[in-house]
Amino acid sequence: MSSMESLAQLEVLCEKLYNSRDSAERAHAESTLKCFSENSDYISQCQYILDNASTPYALMLASTSLVKQVSDRSLSLQLRLDIRNYVMNYLAARGPKLQNFVTISLIQLACRITKFGWFDDDRFREIFKEATDFLALV
Repeated sequence: MSSMESLAQLEVLCEKLYNSRDSAERAHAESTLKCFSENSDYISQCQYILDNASTPYALMLASTSLVKQVSDRSLSLQLRLDIRNYVMNYLAARGPKLQNFVTISLIQLACRITKFGWFDDDRFREIFKEATDFLALV
């Protein structure tokens, strides 16, 4: 199966997760997709989803999964910096074109990772300058 076929299947599951009126269908989607928020091996897949998915629900899954990952896991400093840099660049490049609920989730991710990394490395404190830089572009 190609990665595009897998992505299309994931997008269908995300649609069910966020929109299905059938609680059994929603519960199945949730149990199938929870690996993205519980297993740090899926962080790169979350970034792949953000880069390639066409539905806002898949983007929302990736973003909320990353929020949970940075909140609940003791990720390495380098991985947290990588996620932080990725999210800031992503917001700068694509933020204005996203659905509001996706943008809000990505901003929450940027804030959460900044909060938890504030005392670990000065690079986390650059959020003010970076946010000002790309807010000036809007």
